[in-house]
Amino acid sequence: MPPEQPEIVGYQNNSLVRVSDKFVSLNLTCRSRSGKPAATLTWLRDGVEVSAEDADVTYSTAESTDVGGGKLQDAESVLALLPNDDDNEARYTCAAQNEALRRPYIVNVQLSVLRESSPALVSQTWFTLPEYS
Repeated sequence: MPPEQPEIVGYQNNSLVRVSDKFVSLNLTCRSRSGKPAATLTWLRDGVEVSAEDADVTYSTAESTDVGGGKLQDAESVLALLPNDDDNEARYTCAAQNEALRRPYIVNVQLSVLRESSPALVSQTWFTLPEYS
């Protein structure tokens, strides 16, 4: 049985995710429910599969709590990353696949990495704005 369309928890498909460039960890959680077998979830960054060297990815399955019986399975994958300037405008995709699907179901978010203001140059003297001290 094919799984339900995946979701990135807390975001609509094609959402813009605003994050700070202050190396704060971002966890993106992808869920796909009610598959038999459970969906395999794969993360991609700009169309390229995210490897274990690029980010911390966890995957788990559990018996579905949705009505329908038949030992359906839910799948969840968490992508933990530290966004930086290279992630600005990067598109992260979660692809859900199982043997009942010809092509994977996908869901996307795009990152917007917000830069903290740089020190301002006034009369050749550098200073930091008070709200960022």
